[in-house]
Amino acid sequence: TVSDTTGLGVRTMVERTGHTWEMSLGISRSFGKHERLDPYAGMDLFSGRHSGKVDSLNEIVNHLGGGPSGTFTRISIEDAKNGFHAGGKIFAGFSYFFSVHFSAGAEFSWGGAYVYSGNGMTTVSGTHFPTETYVSSASEKRWEWGAGKGGMVLLSVYF
Repeated sequence: TVSDTTGLGVRTMVERTGHTWEMSLGISRSFGKHERLDPYAGMDLFSGRHSGKVDSLNEIVNHLGGGPSGTFTRISIEDAKNGFHAGGKIFAGFSYFFSVHFSAGAEFSWGGAYVYSGNGMTTVSGTHFPTETYVSSASEKRWEWGAGKGGMVLLSVYF
């Protein structure tokens, strides 16, 4: 994301990166009474770990300090956090069998999760001051409803 929020020479670029791994265990029940259409519903319990990083680059031109070019200041902030999440979701979907070995379908889910984000590390560097690194002792704990919500289209091959 690149933006000039003030129109006075402040430019901000933000990049977010991260990854998540998750394991789930669930049960489902098939309601299929037709040869080709197989509706189902079920529930999953899941847990996993996540990590992420936000890089923010701020460029500021001080117009008051020397004409249109002014004094150029560059501030770079890198914020990294790791965490854990666990929760559950309910789901419903269907599969339509084109043949014994091929099907297509859709699945929709909704649920909640407890999310814990641990201590982070923030590094601030700039053109007019030294680089400093701060270790955040603040952790974040929250419950999120709708955390497992989503939909997907399924294409399956059976052997």
